[in-house]
Amino acid sequence: MGQGKYIGVLSSGRDVSGMNATIRAVVRTGFYHGNTMFGINRGFQGMIEGDIKQVNRYFISNIIKDGGTVLQTARSSEFLKKEGREKAFKNLKRFGIDSIIVIGGRFLPRIASFPTRIPHPQHRNSRDN
Repeated sequence: MGQGKYIGVLSSGRDVSGMNATIRAVVRTGFYHGNTMFGINRGFQGMIEGDIKQVNRYFISNIIKDGGTVLQTARSSEFLKKEGREKAFKNLKRFGIDSIIVIGGRFLPRIASFPTRIPHPQHRNSRDN
């Protein structure tokens, strides 16, 4: 195994059954592969506000029995604006987060395209080269 990544996990949309089980599975799988895992509280709004914490095995122990999501969720109209996404990206960079895993949310396909619109060397458009 090579050096692990720094991966953020967040939940989006409304609380549904199975979210905590999914969070637990994602975090455990991340640990198994040698990654450092971060929980992003309150979804995309928490990403904008920097509500991000490194998680450990204790964080995910016994969460399957709990309803809702231990990471909480929130609506974020600010993330729909470029300035909000830039704040979110700066916070991810501040924590060294390479990737994010988003669990839930019916608008996820639309939101998933946003990171490619943030000016960053890894997300350059081919015509910019």
